[in-house]
Amino acid sequence: MHVHFVDARFPYRSSTLHVLTLGMFDGVHVGHAALLRRAVRAAEERGLEPAVVTFTPHPRAVLGDPAFLRMLTPLRERLALFHSLGLRRAYVLHYTPEFSRISADEFRDVWLPALGAKHVVLGEDFRYGAERQGDVGHLRAATAFTVEVVPSVPEAGIGVRAGEGSASASSAAPLVATEVPKVSSRRVRALLAAGEAAEAARLLGRPYALEGVVVPGDGRGRRLGFPTANLLVVEPYVFPRRGVYAAWAELREVQARAREGAPAGRDAREVRRIPAVVNVGVRPTVDGGRERVEAHLLDFSGELYGARLRLEFVAYLREERRFPNLSALAEQIARDVAFARKHFV
Repeated sequence: MHVHFVDARFPYRSSTLHVLTLGMFDGVHVGHAALLRRAVRAAEERGLEPAVVTFTPHPRAVLGDPAFLRMLTPLRERLALFHSLGLRRAYVLHYTPEFSRISADEFRDVWLPALGAKHVVLGEDFRYGAERQGDVGHLRAATAFTVEVVPSVPEAGIGVRAGEGSASASSAAPLVATEVPKVSSRRVRALLAAGEAAEAARLLGRPYALEGVVVPGDGRGRRLGFPTANLLVVEPYVFPRRGVYAAWAELREVQARAREGAPAGRDAREVRRIPAVVNVGVRPTVDGGRERVEAHLLDFSGELYGARLRLEFVAYLREERRFPNLSALAEQIARDVAFARKHFV
């Protein structure tokens, strides 16, 4: 996938005509996926290239909301998900205070044609331009391109089919569904803050995950009989609720190299999936200090330092708490391991 980084101060003009879809797409949840897939199909129908316009950093962070300094899917991961859904080009607009002052008219009449828009596919609640003045009705007044609106996906419209392990947005078969509000990044964030890993996975269409590099720790877990991988998480991920989780650990022993201008790829031959118990928090029994992520990989032995590890959160097991001594902590970890195993059978 070709990736172009575009600055508000640097005029850009595409030489290719696109079916274009636009959004922050934080999380790339099932509603986003439905929109992105529709853009790909619309491009096939018209003989055009499917492209996506997204932003970095999050506009809400630029406009003063610190909660959005952290992302469900940092840019690298977002681009990889776009590519997996069939997008062939991405325009990453650098969102700045200057960019936030671009009028809705200018964005519609200057920016979108310059990015090659011939047909635009977007969600019904998409807003753009200074003070979010532009909406679907405003966009439909454009003369350079046509507009197609994809309805939001209600939570009741998705679920896990009996006997299956992944969520989808479909009406092809009966679904085990809950109730109404629409799927949104804000809703996923709220679920993660509450430790609702399984429900967040249902809305995302996959388990919530974060990645990092294994770095040396103090060796305390090994001395307790439960060696842990200490994860250095550099990218600005949203952390789920503090506590202990059952999770899948994806171990990438050799990092696949991406083509120049493309997001990092995955080589299936280099990935091992291992069940794990993960602690997100501050280790109150041991040091009560900075927030950290530690993973005990079940039935695994080997050197992990320097490896890239991806943790997919399956289920919340318990809250983080202080124990009277290390023996009591070790006994609880043993119970956590036994409980976690039930989620992997």
